Order: sequence, then C-alpha cells, then structure tokens
Amino acid sequence: MNYYCSWDDVKACLLGLDVADIPTTLQTRIESTIIPAIKLEIDTYCRQNFDETTITQFFDGSGTDKIVLPRRPIKQLTNCILRVIPSISWYTFKRWRHINVIDSQGITVATQGGPEPNVGANPPYAGGDFVWESDITKADLFVDCSNGFLVIPPRILYLEMQAIPFWNYTWLRGNANIEVTYTYGYASNNYPLDLKLAAAKLVACQVLLFKGISSGAGSNSVNFDGVSRNFGGTPYSAFIQDFKTQAYQTLDHFRRIDI
Repeated sequence: MNYYCSWDDVKACLLGLDVADIPTTLQTRIESTIIPAIKLEIDTYCRQNFDETTITQFFDGSGTDKIVLPRRPIKQLTNCILRVIPSISWYTFKRWRHINVIDSQGITVATQGGPEPNVGANPPYAGGDFVWESDITKADLFVDCSNGFLVIPPRILYLEMQAIPFWNYTWLRGNANIEVTYTYGYASNNYPLDLKLAAAKLVACQVLLFKGISSGAGSNSVNFDGVSRNFGGTPYSAFIQDFKTQAYQTLDHFRRIDI
C-alpha cells in the first residue's frame, strides 16, 4: 500500500530537534502503524483518498452545461451517459476531450486529448475501439481534469447532423440521471509536495508525543544535572500544536465537499 509520507519525510520535519534517542522499535511502529493511520486520518478529513481510483457515480442533472465531480484530479474519463430518467438513455458521450491536465502545483494529472471512436464503437471503449485525438473541435464533452468539471460544449458539430430534438446541450434535470465512470487521484510517486509535507507533520506530532512521554513522563519540566528546562506544558506541546495547525491549514486546500 502507498502512503503519503515516509520516515525520511518525517525526520526532515524534525530537523533541529534531538531525535537520536528514538529507539528502532519505535521507528518500526511509526512506519507500520502511525504512517498508515495518518493516511486514513487525512482521507477522512479531506473526504476522499488521493490514490488512483476508478469509480462509477450517479448525479442529478443540473439544468446547466456544467457538473462538478466530487473527486479530483481526474486522470481519465471512461464512460458518461445522460438520461432523461435513470432507466431511459438520452445520449452517450463518445468524443470527450481532457483539458487543463496540469494542476496548480505543476503536476501532470492526465493526458491531453481524448478518444476518436471507430465506426460502431461505444463506450466504455476497448483497446482497438478508438484513436487518441487532440482535436478539440470535434469534442462532445470537455473534461476539466484539474478542477473536476464536465462541460457540454455550446455547439457539438457532429450532433447537428443527428436527430436529437429538444436538447439545448445541458445536463437535463433529473434524479441520478447522469452516470459517470472515471479514474481520479495521483500515482504513488506523484503526490503533491504539500500533501506529503502535511502528512509528515502529523506523523511528527506523534513522534514528539512519544519522545515527550519518554523524556518528561508527563511533567511540565525536567532537570538534567542541575539544569532545569520548562516546557510551559507537556514536553514539545508547542511544536505539536504548531505542526498540527500548519498541516490542517494545508489539508483544507484538498478538502472536498460531498455531493
């Protein structure tokens, strides 16, 4: 399983602090238990995971030309069907195009372009059903990969030769009448840097908590060879609070709104 940070990332957050006395057994526990737990904590807080994941979701038609997918970035669209009601298909999109494939941190999250289907091919496409095409003028759907939007172009050229009356090129209003299958998230070696840093800081909080317990036994101050050291609270509490505040401020940028 892939995690959002490594032990080396955690140690980088603790530079300047004495962590030389951390036992090997604690390091093993951090890598096997705490780092995975922090990943789950981040996923719960952000209301999504950030690993590459393929899902099928159903949305209510908005009556506009745009819908927002709750998971992003979008790595690849696989299927998209617009229905009048859930049981009656109105239109199956066949020529979508990925746009805005580089996110705000400069990470390439998808491949520019989209499928140009062979005669008779219908989504979800198999290997020989289409060629990858960058010509955006023939698109029947724009997939904004970075922002998670699906946008119906105001004018779909090849549809004008088909008999599809009474459609104003919007997501027709309805209940769960839009079916979308797509892959979202990042490859394991391609997580955003600030996501990795936030995870490392949350793990570092646990490391400092363990270190504080071992060195101060819960006391507010310690005395070594006649030299007193007062922490103003439990040991390293100021560092712990500062790391948590910074981490969650960063994670707020990744937090999703459930639909």
